Amino acid sequence: MNTWFRVGVVYGGFCLGLFLKAFVVSWLWHWYAVPFGVMELDFFHAVGVVLLVSFLTTVHRAPMYPLYLPKSYLEKLTGLNTSDVAEIRWHMVKEGLFMMIFNPLFVLFVGWLFS
Repeated sequence: MNTWFRVGVVYGGFCLGLFLKAFVVSWLWHWYAVPFGVMELDFFHAVGVVLLVSFLTTVHRAPMYPLYLPKSYLEKLTGLNTSDVAEIRWHMVKEGLFMMIFNPLFVLFVGWLFS
């Protein structure tokens, strides 16, 4: 795959995840904070809240380099051949992007159940 395509997918996924989280925060705010008399939180303020909270709570960890993992563990983890490191990294990025999108939608669903 083209490198620029992969870069676009990563940053596009990041933006989509950010906007999904902001959407979820604005709805959860509407369901749970507004009934107590707190002002409504619009979408763009929710983007700011999400960015602020993620900036303050992000824990920086050392990256996990697939090259240093044992071959058998890496094959079990990804289902890919260890000789193609670029594909393994791309698989890990896709998994992370999936979680960036799935996690906010799951939180919105649970919030909706209890609203």
